[in-house]
Amino acid sequence: MWQKSAGGAWSDWAPLGTWKGVAGLTATRNLDTRLEVFDVGTDAHLDHIWQVKAGAGWSSWTGMGGEKLE
Repeated sequence: MWQKSAGGAWSDWAPLGTWKGVAGLTATRNLDTRLEVFDVGTDAHLDHIWQVKAGAGWSSWTGMGGEKLE
């Protein structure tokens, strides 16, 4: 769930899709205030999901590409 606006009401609980991570989720806020969540997937690559608009729903899990994390 997330706060819909600063000091405002909270959303209902929403699934973030199928999560297959192994490292534990880490959440942060983008420069434009959208939330973004990161994790290392079972393939040892960094994956992330983000709010499509501040105070709104979520994208699908997406790999960030690049080298495997060791």
